[in-house]
Amino acid sequence: MGIDKLDKQNINYDNEVIKIRDNKDNEQQVKLSVFVAGMAVAADTQSALSVFDTNKDGKISGDEAGNIKKAIFDNAGEDKTLDDNEILKMFNVENNARNAKSILEQFKNMVQRQFSGNLETTVTTNDGKEIVSNFNSDGSGETKTTEPNGTITTCTYSAGKILTKKEVVDSERKQKIITYEYGENDKLVKTNTKLINKIGREKESTTVKYNYNEETGKLDSSETTIKAAGKKARKLTTTYIYDAESGKLADELTEEITGKPMMLPDGQSATPKKTTKIHYDYDDESGKVAKKTTEKNPDGITITAEFQDGKIQKQTTTEHRLKIKIDKGNFIPSFVDSSSVMEFSYHPNGSKKTVTISSTDSLGKTSDTRYEYEENGKMNYAEKSYFRRGVYVEEKYEGTNLENRVAGGVASEVIEYNDEGKTAIKQRIVNIFDEDGILIGDETYSKEGEKISEHDFSELDGKFDTAYQKGRGDCYLLAAINSLAGSEAGSKMLENIISQENGNFVIKFPGAKIARERLIKDLKAKNPKLDVSKINIPDKYTITAEELKQAMLKSGVKYSIGDKDVLLLEIAYEKYRESVVETLDENNLKPSDYMKGFSLNLDGDDYLSAGTGSEAIFILTGQKSEVYITKDYKKTPVCYIDSDFQMHITTPSGKLENANIINKIISATNSAESNKLIEKLKKATKDGVIQNYAATAGLKVSSQEVNGKVIKGGNHAFTIKSVTDDKVILANPWNPDVDVVMSMEDFLKAAYMIEVADVSKADNTPSNSPADGVGGEDGNQPVAPSSPTNQNGTIYTVPARKGYTTLIKEKLIEQGIEPTPENIQKAKAQFKAANPGAVKVYNGVKRAWRGNEYLLKGAEVNIPQFKTDADGNVL
Repeated sequence: MGIDKLDKQNINYDNEVIKIRDNKDNEQQVKLSVFVAGMAVAADTQSALSVFDTNKDGKISGDEAGNIKKAIFDNAGEDKTLDDNEILKMFNVENNARNAKSILEQFKNMVQRQFSGNLETTVTTNDGKEIVSNFNSDGSGETKTTEPNGTITTCTYSAGKILTKKEVVDSERKQKIITYEYGENDKLVKTNTKLINKIGREKESTTVKYNYNEETGKLDSSETTIKAAGKKARKLTTTYIYDAESGKLADELTEEITGKPMMLPDGQSATPKKTTKIHYDYDDESGKVAKKTTEKNPDGITITAEFQDGKIQKQTTTEHRLKIKIDKGNFIPSFVDSSSVMEFSYHPNGSKKTVTISSTDSLGKTSDTRYEYEENGKMNYAEKSYFRRGVYVEEKYEGTNLENRVAGGVASEVIEYNDEGKTAIKQRIVNIFDEDGILIGDETYSKEGEKISEHDFSELDGKFDTAYQKGRGDCYLLAAINSLAGSEAGSKMLENIISQENGNFVIKFPGAKIARERLIKDLKAKNPKLDVSKINIPDKYTITAEELKQAMLKSGVKYSIGDKDVLLLEIAYEKYRESVVETLDENNLKPSDYMKGFSLNLDGDDYLSAGTGSEAIFILTGQKSEVYITKDYKKTPVCYIDSDFQMHITTPSGKLENANIINKIISATNSAESNKLIEKLKKATKDGVIQNYAATAGLKVSSQEVNGKVIKGGNHAFTIKSVTDDKVILANPWNPDVDVVMSMEDFLKAAYMIEVADVSKADNTPSNSPADGVGGEDGNQPVAPSSPTNQNGTIYTVPARKGYTTLIKEKLIEQGIEPTPENIQKAKAQFKAANPGAVKVYNGVKRAWRGNEYLLKGAEVNIPQFKTDADGNVL
């Protein structure tokens, strides 16, 4: 039963009318239903309302509104009239007390505000929320609550202050809209909840219809329909059972049909279904819920929540789940058990003080978590201990920005032990933060206490160093960035992506422009009257310093942690993908219409997660990849990642396989196509690093239980760092500093995808070569050519270190032309015709440079509008 229903169910005074004289000595017929959750504590009602605002959060909750109604009803007596003496009695104040007059005025202000005028208020609560209320004299109107994180909640009320609509919009533009319909006696008969994603698409709709008993008037049953985008609707039926003596709700029984009827061996039929039973126990003195027990089947989950004075004190969750495994063709049933206990404590003002969680996972491994909060609700400390990949881990969180850091797993200190008894330290990691709680560096210490590594993340320096994948599924992007950063040519490409303008950061994606122009061309072929303005996929994205700071605060939750240059690319890439989603949605297109192999969930909200390395490399550089995908994906084995980030081929159950079983696995990727790419990378590996190529691989990784939760396994992208005859060295985005060493045999069995892009075409001129405009090393200083003669283009001044090929490629991309080797060569011919004498050929003493074409530093050249054929190829 939802909160809105529980509030209405447990408060029996909504339809009562009490006579109260306001400050103008007018008698008001006050219907108690006007006192609802969300009432703001204003300056002129502070003394009166603070008595009922038990948790001191600046507004009245559902339970607190119920206490107001009860107090008014009880003190009004049989005549249902509340005089001044009875008002003061509510607050335990004597008539001659100094604050008696103030209490009376404030209570009557509250009545006027909630019912008969003077209905517009703005209140800022202790925790930074702004609540704006605006009501008409009949109780209709709205409240708007703006939270510090940018979430805005708007509640709309009809006459009598009956909630009719609740709309929540978060900082990412995601919406939750609930509408309420009422029948006779203002009984709730229907709610509809819509979840809408960032681009305005409906993700899910939930409709609940309520049926009441004609004799008792109580809620008898409800029917729930859940329709998620692209999925079959789910239907649930809930029955409500009441205690015969007290009349209070005792049980909720919910049933969901999950499949078609099945025939049993005895000739009977059975319908697969899920059931949820919720049982309520009440405190004899207060009448409030004391215990709530939830049982979910066939999941085998039982949740018991214990309450005191309406606040949860303890919640125990146990799971006894049936699992089936197959052994030699036989189905073997077994059970796995897990459990967790959450305990709560509170400050005197009613706000949460501590939350502790003790869990045991299905493998018998324990974990413990503790959160501590200040009286204003702000977290001020947290600690965790759990098993991860066979190692016992302790995390401590202190300082600022704790909510984000805890959610993102960015601890102040991480200690890894080799055993649960904590007798042998494996290593210790200390993270360093600035005053805002932004990670600016880390240090790793050995078991002996010696510093073995450190990182400085404090500056944007144009270098793309270590970044650790955390809460988002953007391994494909991080693997692509790492693969580019590993070579000189790739590093230059990344450096050229980011620039600064007026204190902002500008990120340009060469591949985005190529892909957009290709999409426009394809669509125009089908529809010559195409409105190009609807194809809004920019290749240039501006990120303000404030946007970068907010992303750094949420590193771990939303983005990687570590290098800030990598973070800039993540932010921009997310913006780019969101623009793709909006464009596809507006033009009713599929992701495959935009780019082959491009995968996006248009109905989702996380547009950064899920992709391929080849897609990311293309967008970042404009370079295509050679891609090999296995034809037998199901036969590629799952890899287990150990505490040292090394990978081992495993069985589907996650256990390490012995050598005999490994040898029987079909080599899914060991084919002519994959071997061709491997040989190319082997030849390109120089001094342990692949040069002139960006390469990534896709492998399956197993799930793991961390801190009592299962982290789902699945497809995972890795950077290929180097290749030898018998080994492949990979980098895992989880920790790219650690080399993942796989034998060639295991790699070919486990890799379901290999992607290789040639990045040498970006700039194949050696550093400090004549292409940099410094003259030949034979001592002869070349003479700059005269000004360009062909003016059908734009004038460009050649900067230092600008390679001739790089310049041509960049200008092709700017004009929406794919920079293929053939197009580059033909474009060079057109460039030379437009700039006689501008292109020089090196004939100096360095043999390796002889024959290279270059441009002089400072030369003014004309960039022509390159002529192309109907297919966009350079003539």
